[in-house]
Amino acid sequence: MGTVLSTTAPDDTATRGTGGSEMPGSSTPAQLTTTLVWIDGERAMLARWDGDATVRRITAGIPPRHRSMGHIHRDPNVRHGGGGPVEDRIERARAQREKAFLAEVQAAIPPLDDLVIIGPGVIREHLAHRMTHEDKHHRRSRHVRCEPAGRLTEHQIVARLRAIVGEAQPRRVSRPGETGPIAV
Repeated sequence: MGTVLSTTAPDDTATRGTGGSEMPGSSTPAQLTTTLVWIDGERAMLARWDGDATVRRITAGIPPRHRSMGHIHRDPNVRHGGGGPVEDRIERARAQREKAFLAEVQAAIPPLDDLVIIGPGVIREHLAHRMTHEDKHHRRSRHVRCEPAGRLTEHQIVARLRAIVGEAQPRRVSRPGETGPIAV
């Protein structure tokens, strides 16, 4: 199962925001907005639900890690790994681009939305850590959940977001005299 990170402010109702109307006798809003982030090293897709789904894409621009080029003759006088400085420089540049990408995604996420971060690899965990750290710094309260997931299409992400917020998928039925299914 995924990691659930939660930040709690001293007064939960004051910092939670007004994502929905208050229910009588309850201190929590009836409907909060939720953002689902699918992220990997190449791009991020942010799907936000506040009555309807909206999707935003952000491209990373992070260069891929060095890939093998087959058999290469190694000089016995050169340290294993091909030396240090060149790979260190490339890895530092990659880390800087990853940090800038995470900052861009973080800036695109509304500060009061509950958050579900999914995707392959560890970059989703880096984003979840940054979000919980920022929430603690600003004394905000929101639920941040981090789960592994493979590659998903935009429609799959929206369907997953609908399932998270408890909204049923629109039914598609054919009516007599019409061609093709229509949304109901």
